[in-house]
Amino acid sequence: MDLLDLFGFLLLGGRRWVYGVPNGLRNTFHRMTQMKDAEQYNWPSSLNPSFTAEKDAELTLLYGGKDSPGYVHRVLGLHGSPAHAVFNLDDYLECVRDGVAFEDILLGEGDAFAAPFGVAKGAYYLGCDLGYARDPSEYVVYRSEPPHLVNVLRVHLRGVNYARQQAIIQELDRAYDFRVVGIDCGNSGRAVAHNLMALGPEWCEKVRAFEFGGSVELEPFPDGTPHRRPTKAFMTELLQRGMADRALVFPRLAEREQQYAAHTYSTNANGQIVYEKGNDHLIDADRCAVLAHFLDTRDPPTAPPPLGVRVEGF
Repeated sequence: MDLLDLFGFLLLGGRRWVYGVPNGLRNTFHRMTQMKDAEQYNWPSSLNPSFTAEKDAELTLLYGGKDSPGYVHRVLGLHGSPAHAVFNLDDYLECVRDGVAFEDILLGEGDAFAAPFGVAKGAYYLGCDLGYARDPSEYVVYRSEPPHLVNVLRVHLRGVNYARQQAIIQELDRAYDFRVVGIDCGNSGRAVAHNLMALGPEWCEKVRAFEFGGSVELEPFPDGTPHRRPTKAFMTELLQRGMADRALVFPRLAEREQQYAAHTYSTNANGQIVYEKGNDHLIDADRCAVLAHFLDTRDPPTAPPPLGVRVEGF
């Protein structure tokens, strides 16, 4: 049925149901929920018979409080305060290519895994966002084809323990011989990164553990003043720049498109950017991969400290 048929059907007395989860964007979905001549329903998570006080407490902790955007959107099912899109979806779609040599692997705890054989020589980078019990893990492999950075592999792991996640990284390195492995060093990521580095000097040079809440030290300003940027914001800027310049090449992957389209941010009372937490695991893996590539190729290169970038709390 094409659009003309659809609208004709609606004009002749048909009905339309629209379902969605708010994300703060004042987009078409938001405007449709403001239509006075349409029936409106709100289904918060509390309507689910399996929703408990313990689950509510878990989600409150996950999203950072009951007034946080993630809790308001995903638990209460409300639009909340206006939010802004992190990425330009048109730029993202311009970077999507059909026919890219790409492999998409989904793994559970008991699934066998072997990295591809016969991988072409090249400069490869691995980005990892690690989870386990509650969140999935995402591994993304990029190949450098100047001026492009091409996503050639994605491994999605659900319910896979950390020891096996480490073994999978080692198996992937056997095939791709990564120049840099970038890991989001939350609690699980930090442990896996340290275990990998304990394998020997080669892994110490290869692994970069990124503290998203810290800062990355860049080349000093011309007057010698230190130049530091919030790590997560800088990673995000690298993705934004790469897409705007058409330097990133993505395969057609519905999950990634959904995440990039829905990722939003707001600003706090201090004017700092706050990225909404939620379904952004592929984005975080991409963030790690592009920062790993940046650190490996920036000119002039600087010797990284043991965990990659200089990380400072603030």
